[in-house]
This record gives sequence, structure tokens and C-alpha cells, in this order.
Amino acid sequence: MKLRVSQSPTPQMVITMLHGTFKVDADMCEIPKLFCTKGTSKYDNSSSTYSLLASKKRNSNVVGQYIKNGIPFRMRNPADPSQPQVILPFKYLSEMKNAAESSWSFMHFSNQSFLLEYINAPLGSSIAHQVVRGELNKNLDWTALQPYMLFANTIARTTSLVLAGPELSANPEWTTIMVTFTMTLMQTSQEVRAKYSPWLRWLVPWIHPGAKNLYKIRKRCAQLLAPSYQNRRAGMVGDEKPFMDAIQWLMNKRTYKSKDLMKLSDDQLFLSVASIHSTSASTLSTLYDLLDRPECMDGILHEIRTIRAESKSSDWTKHDLDRLVKLDSFMKESQRYHPVGQVTVQRSNPRAYEFSDGLKIPANTQTCFLSYELNHDPDVYPDPETFDADRFLRMREKVDLQKYHFAYVSEDSINFGAGAHSCPGRHFAANEIKLMLCELLLGYEMKWPDGQSRPPTMFHDFSSNPNPGFDICIRERRL
Repeated sequence: MKLRVSQSPTPQMVITMLHGTFKVDADMCEIPKLFCTKGTSKYDNSSSTYSLLASKKRNSNVVGQYIKNGIPFRMRNPADPSQPQVILPFKYLSEMKNAAESSWSFMHFSNQSFLLEYINAPLGSSIAHQVVRGELNKNLDWTALQPYMLFANTIARTTSLVLAGPELSANPEWTTIMVTFTMTLMQTSQEVRAKYSPWLRWLVPWIHPGAKNLYKIRKRCAQLLAPSYQNRRAGMVGDEKPFMDAIQWLMNKRTYKSKDLMKLSDDQLFLSVASIHSTSASTLSTLYDLLDRPECMDGILHEIRTIRAESKSSDWTKHDLDRLVKLDSFMKESQRYHPVGQVTVQRSNPRAYEFSDGLKIPANTQTCFLSYELNHDPDVYPDPETFDADRFLRMREKVDLQKYHFAYVSEDSINFGAGAHSCPGRHFAANEIKLMLCELLLGYEMKWPDGQSRPPTMFHDFSSNPNPGFDICIRERRL
């Protein structure tokens, strides 16, 4: 197999890059820069500004002047500080989510953000996205435990069982790669962005240790996947398709040859990047909120026990999980109150775009919408600064039982995105989170160590995550 290498820069390319750097402000002159104050300090396009986006004490200028008044603004882009990112008000959400991939693309956004084409990373696959959307949704003393990696490893095995089949989900080397690959990719992307100028990045696949390691991992994944591929090839003779997993679904969508195994394994890695750590963080965040509210934990445990007692199956069924409405409402309120990520509906436009109201966005501009502002808008969610565990249960009962569940997306609920690139695996993720929490609540008692409560959320650039470095106390449940 050969390394995929970007084209070496010509003088024309270098001139174009330099011209683009100096041209950004002129192209966006009608879009104001973020400017706010905190005490006597001033913030504009500095990295210090990100923490203000989700702060309950955020400067009123950010909300009043921009989001509440429907004005887009630009601010420092953590992926590329020389090219500002545009934060759009929600009036553009409907047009954005309905735009064609050729106009506003999440794949293009990802390639820009993580330098995928330079670091030997697997590129996003539209077929993998289609497959997930279409097929997947069909008595001890107290012990201190940091649960994040427990969740990540459990989700990696569960996800691998569905996506890669029983052979690979039982292979510790495979599941370890699925858990660690995202962190390796992110670290490599950050190193390359910090060390190499844009016109030198074409050399990265050849000379950067992290990029070479990513290629080595991809090659090893293809080797691990080869036996499963051969088994499925043999099973497809005579139109027999006995395997119900994403390897088979991908093979049904696209003809792979033995030399194309890396494409097949890249789709697996792409799906793992999109699923494992986001679901693990959401599970941990929900658990932290449960530990802060033991009275809610008791009511949810009663619901779980009742549904298990009434179930006709010895195992959890999808119908059983759908009946966990109190748990589902709590999960969605936790997601609203402590979202994983400060922004959502992240896109980039391969070519210049003009919105219906005349707003012009230059080509290759990264855009997004603020999660916090919508999640804490009193016009959308009354008393938004209060954690209301039954908020979404009441909304379902009053409006529509099929709406406002954890995986539901609308223009008022965009934590899973919107439009064609809303998370295709969100229903599967919801069931994974429910299953893990059910097993924990049924089998174990949990609490915070004395004097502790939910630790502060960790913020970095546009990301926000529960802090995984804190212990909880856990022991087997006593009858």
C-alpha cells in the first residue's frame, strides 16, 4: 500500500495561500468581530473568549448585540486562527440544514478542522454515513472508581459488535484501537497545525511521526479486518447475506476488492471517531447529574425495575428501552443543561454562499451555531437555569409522545445537529446510554465521595466535556 500524499505546492499555490490570508477581513467586512468585555479586560479574537460562550455570567454584548438580534459574528477559529469562524444566529438554521452537501458540508468542515488529508487519517465516507442512518437504526464495600474509560471500553465493544461483528468486537487489539484512535488523530492534528505552515503540510505524511503512526494503525486495522471480510465474501455467494453488521452493510453498498480493505477499515475507524468518545462523555455527564440528584435516581430506578418486571423478554428489548420515559427525560435535560460541545451544526462551504437575506459567506468559511444560547433561551425552555428532570417528559405528554425524546432533533433541539448531517447514530447512542445506566443502577449503589459534587466542566476551544478525572463511590447493590 502507498501513502496518500498531497500535491507539492507550486508558486501559484503559495501566492494563493498568502493572498487568501490577507483577503479574509475584506471578504467578511460586513460580519462584525466578536468584541466583549469582562471587568476591565477586553476580548476579541483571543482564545480566552471561548469560555464566555457557555458562561452563565457571559457578557450581555454577546447575547444582546449578536445572537438575540439575529446578527452573525466572527471570532477566532481554534482550527485555524488566520481564518475566522462565523457564528450564525438561529434564523439561518433552517436554510443551513436544508442546504445541499455541495453548499454546506460537514465533511469539508472536518477535513479543514483536523487536516485529515495531510496526516494519513481516514477521510469521511458518505456511504458509512448512509449505512448508519439506514441500517443501524433499524456486596462489596464502597470502591473509588473513575468511570469514563469503563464507559469508553464498553461502548467500543458494543459499537464494534454492531459495526464490525462478533469476531472483532471480542478482539482486545481491535477495541483498543477503536478507543485510542480518536485521541491519536486529535493529537497529531494539533501537532501538525502548530509545527507546519500550510505550504509545508504536503510533506507531513512522509516526515511527521504521528502521521506515519496513523497510517500504520490504519494498515493494522485492515489486517485485523481481513478474516471477517473473507468470511462475508464467502457468505455472499448465491445472494446469501447472513451477517447483520456494518461490514456487511458497507459491502452491500460498495464493491470492495482485497486491495481495498483499507477503505473498508477506514469506514470503521471513521464511525468509531464519530461515536465512542461522544457517547462516553454523554454517559458520564448524565451519571454526574444523577449523582447530584439522588431523589431522581430513586424514581428512575423504580421505573427501570417496573419495566423489567413487566417485560416478556429476559433481555432488554427496544420496546422496553422506549418505555424508560423518566430516564430519557433526565438524559435530555442533562444534555440541555450540560451539553457536550459549545457549538453544533458545524459546516464549511466549498464555494461562496449567499443566504436568502443577502448575507454573503466567502468560500471555505467554517460556521456553527451556539448550543448554550438555544439551550438556555427562556423563550424556548422556561426557567432555563433550573435543572428540571421531568421537563421533556411533560413536553412529550402535552405535545406529542414521539417528540422531545433524547434523540429528537428540531430547530429547538440541535445538540445532535440538524438536517442531513444530524447524528445518524443518535438513536443507537441513546440506547447504549440507557443500557449502561440501567445496568449500573440495577446492580450498584453509587454516590459522590463526602463533600463532592459534579466537577466543573472542562472547556477547550469550542469543546466542553465532563471532567473524567474524578472518583465516584460504587458498591454492589444490597437487597
